[in-house]
Amino acid sequence: MAYRLAKGALGFATGVYFREIGVVDPPPPDVGGRLFAANHWNGIVDPLVILTTAPFMASPVAKNTLWKIPGLRWLLDAGHAVPVMRRQDVAPDGALDNDAMFDRVAELLKAGGNVLIFPEGVSHNEPHVLPLKTGAARMLARAQALGGKGLTLQAVALDFDARDTFRSRALVTYGPVHEVDAMPQAPGELVLALVASVADDLDRLVISGQSHGELVLVRQVAEILAGEDPTSSLGSQAEIARTVVEEARGVGVDDPRYRGVADAVTAYMRELEMSGLTDAQVARGSQAFPLRRVLRGLYLLAIVPLALLGALLYLVPYLLPKLAPRLARGETDIVSTYKLGIGLVAFPLWTALLLGAICFVTVDGWLRGAAWALVLASPHFALVWLDRLDDRRGRRLWKRATRSGRRELRSLSALRRRALDAIAAAR
Repeated sequence: MAYRLAKGALGFATGVYFREIGVVDPPPPDVGGRLFAANHWNGIVDPLVILTTAPFMASPVAKNTLWKIPGLRWLLDAGHAVPVMRRQDVAPDGALDNDAMFDRVAELLKAGGNVLIFPEGVSHNEPHVLPLKTGAARMLARAQALGGKGLTLQAVALDFDARDTFRSRALVTYGPVHEVDAMPQAPGELVLALVASVADDLDRLVISGQSHGELVLVRQVAEILAGEDPTSSLGSQAEIARTVVEEARGVGVDDPRYRGVADAVTAYMRELEMSGLTDAQVARGSQAFPLRRVLRGLYLLAIVPLALLGALLYLVPYLLPKLAPRLARGETDIVSTYKLGIGLVAFPLWTALLLGAICFVTVDGWLRGAAWALVLASPHFALVWLDRLDDRRGRRLWKRATRSGRRELRSLSALRRRALDAIAAAR
């Protein structure tokens, strides 16, 4: 019950923090005896995104220092988290003893439970997956040695379009399932085979690059290619990005075709950013508005009063998470952790304060109920408008309605076509 309550509350919080969380090929709810191994790019947000969207239950393996954070200990215990001691958290003359943890995880897997672990061993800001440690593989090997039957291993790829930005998007992609019994069983070979399987799957599933610049380029190319299919989902866009990574590696960064793609895409994206438009907007061109978009616009106009009320009522807790970059002290991989943590405390307390104030100043039951409804519902409408303002949707509509805007759109379309031609040549 505690697990389900924690999952529900944190699922609501992550659903507010992220505008969209896509899940590709999740396992069934009755899965058991499986170790899930994921890449680690976004601090404690990573396990939250996976576990709150997963149809199954799993115990995350977390560094033991997290239990020292006030308020977090209860969540970790409610989530059946398993503490692990890392080498970097131990004094130079201290002993590193995780035998009890390994036995606990092994017994959990043997009993049909699931475990989530991040085999890189640390959350980081690199544009690619770090070399994997052997801990996850040794846990599975020990569970099998204790008599575990039907044990399996599955990689989980995490991706964020802007991981430290409120209302960004996240994607969870599950890889193929590997049966432990089907792998080499000779001493030492099983662990190596398990590590290699996870490394290969993460290398194929995670959108990555050899440098941050290459990673940005890969995402931009994928965005342009995805714009050719307006019905594409977040998952299909990620698949395009993975294909682009493989093709880029095949061509090589010194190849003139690669440089042609880089130059054409960078020029187009630079002008796109200055215009305030999106690639999807340019790809559509000057198409007429379908009825559903007209109705959507009327809906947005109708909720303006509620959105303004929500923005006003929740301005203080909305601004507090902006302190996160200072608290993170330059460690960009944990900025979202601080933002989400501050929000988890600030917004419920602020809501309780508002509801208490209403009780203090109102006597009439109907009036109090109506005020409570406004306090609880108005932030939803504020988020709807916040998303539209972040997308600069109004500015795009204005540009499309003016002659200069249509001229700019044609110029961007020409740059986009040049980028597509360069991509086609490289492919």
